[in-house]
Amino acid sequence: MNIQGVSRRTALAVLAAAPAVAAARPQGLQVILAVDAAGRPTAPWLDAIRDRVSASELAAIAATPKPLSPDERAWADLIGEAAPAWRAAIPRLNAPFRHVAPPRAVKVVLGNQGGDDAFGVGPDVTAFDLAALAGGYGMADPAANRRLMGRLLSHEYTHLLINPYLARIGWTPDWAARDPFLAALRTLYNEGLGNLRSIEGDARWITAAGAPSERAVEALARLQPVLLDRLRPGVIRIAGIEKDFRLRGDGDLLPAQRCVARSYGHGRHGSLV
Repeated sequence: MNIQGVSRRTALAVLAAAPAVAAARPQGLQVILAVDAAGRPTAPWLDAIRDRVSASELAAIAATPKPLSPDERAWADLIGEAAPAWRAAIPRLNAPFRHVAPPRAVKVVLGNQGGDDAFGVGPDVTAFDLAALAGGYGMADPAANRRLMGRLLSHEYTHLLINPYLARIGWTPDWAARDPFLAALRTLYNEGLGNLRSIEGDARWITAAGAPSERAVEALARLQPVLLDRLRPGVIRIAGIEKDFRLRGDGDLLPAQRCVARSYGHGRHGSLV
C-alpha cells in the first residue's frame, strides 16, 4: 500500500538498501512484581498506569493497599515461570523488524490495580494487571493459561517493535491524528500484527501447518466486508473523487496511493512494508 506517493516497489527498494539493525535477543528479561507485602503498588506499577488513569485515581490507587488474591498470586507465579521460556521466541518476533533496534532489556511489570490485562509502556516495558487476568481468565486450566501468557507476551513485545517502526516511516500518532482514516490505517497495522501474535499456536485460529483454520476463514469472510465498508467513506472523502475509488476483493486499497498523496502532499511518510 502506498500512502504518500511512494510506490510499494520503491519503498521496498529503499528499505532493502538501508543498513539493517541487528535484531539481537534483548540482553535481559526481568519480571517485576510491583506490589509490596502489604498490597501497596510500588513505583514500577504506578509508572506503568500513570497515563492510563486520572491523577486522582492514581493517588487513590497509591494509597489503597490491595493484597494479592490467591488467583492473582497464581497468575504472578505463572508469568514468572512462563517468561523465561517465552524469551526463546524473541529472535522470531524481531525478524520482521530488521530496521528497528529491539529493546536491550525487557521489563515485565505486574500489578493488580488500574490496568488492563496486558499493555505496553514506553520502549521496553510490558505490564500485566493480575486482577484483570484473574477476572478475565480465572485459573481453572493453568496449562492453557501458560500458553495464553506466551501469546500475550508476544503480542505486547511486538508493540515495542511496531511503535518505533511506525515512527521510522512517519506514521506517528500526531500524523495519524490529522484524519480519522489515517488513524484507522495506523491502528489496523499496529493492532493487526499484535493480534496475529495473540492467535499463533491457537488451533482454533491457525492450523498446525500455519494456515487459517476453518473458523478463521469463516470469520474473515464475515468481517472483511464490514472492514472495507467502514474504510470506504474515508478513502472517498480524502480523495474527493468517488469515481476513482474501488476496492479489490482481497482488501487492497488500490486508490489510496493516489488519494492520500493528493490530499496530504508528498513527504517522508511512505509505504508500510
